[in-house]
Amino acid sequence: MPKKKKQVTITDLAARTGYSIATVSRALNHKGSVGEIARERIDQAVHELGYRLNHDTRPSVSTTIGVLIPNLANPFNSTVLDGISKSAEAHKLSVVLIIASENQTSADYYFDLLKDMNLRGLIALSAFPDNITARKVNQELPVVMCSEYLEQTDISYVGIDDRRAAYQATKYLLSIGRTKLAMVNSTPNHKYAREREAGYKQAIRDANLQCDEHSILHVHDINFSLALSKITNLLEVKKDIDGVFNCSDVFAFATLEAAKRVGKKKFLKTCRLLVSTTSSYRLWSPHP
Repeated sequence: MPKKKKQVTITDLAARTGYSIATVSRALNHKGSVGEIARERIDQAVHELGYRLNHDTRPSVSTTIGVLIPNLANPFNSTVLDGISKSAEAHKLSVVLIIASENQTSADYYFDLLKDMNLRGLIALSAFPDNITARKVNQELPVVMCSEYLEQTDISYVGIDDRRAAYQATKYLLSIGRTKLAMVNSTPNHKYAREREAGYKQAIRDANLQCDEHSILHVHDINFSLALSKITNLLEVKKDIDGVFNCSDVFAFATLEAAKRVGKKKFLKTCRLLVSTTSSYRLWSPHP
């Protein structure tokens, strides 16, 4: 009995042409942006391999949104993921989490992560290293950067005006009589960290006060224990500090614990968690 001929799939077309499954799917369904050369190669592969595109074999439009996330340790990410999940559910979409290292600088790294995933789009909470990498990924499937976005980008993003939010938070501390301030920040390789530090310094300058560079801590990870150790040491050395602006909730909780450890009772009584106002949010997309 003759063997039944194996049905040609999108995966076969992707392997023959060298394009991703997402690109092949867009070309077959005439959806999204596919270059003319890519479309011609895919059409040729369809003809050569005998791929059948009809009602029964037509690939369905994906209902899955991918979310690139650096880790699950930061409680801020949990809040954002909750919002993504609720919105996806309202639109009858599902969400898949993809843990992505922020230390990777190659577009191939992201393509390997997304390989064999039929995604409708990608939300990136994990920052891309540069605009070139982001564009390459965006050419394969629609990308929206969330929270941390690239400067001078042409990729859609949702985030806050970090400089303005930090300025407002620092002004609040100054308004309640805090003049010996410190800042606990992430490292300057993050855009949000640079912007928040700039807003913090501007508020201090506008109050005609001197900014103490030695009272600005840079913590390379959103990690409670690491931040606690650094802040405790700072408060022990600089005993006159009467207010701390923290760029994350994790750092704020670490500051509260550090103040308790060094016996800053007065400091603890007025310690507050500062939240950026919704008026500082930025949304931008290249599409109308």
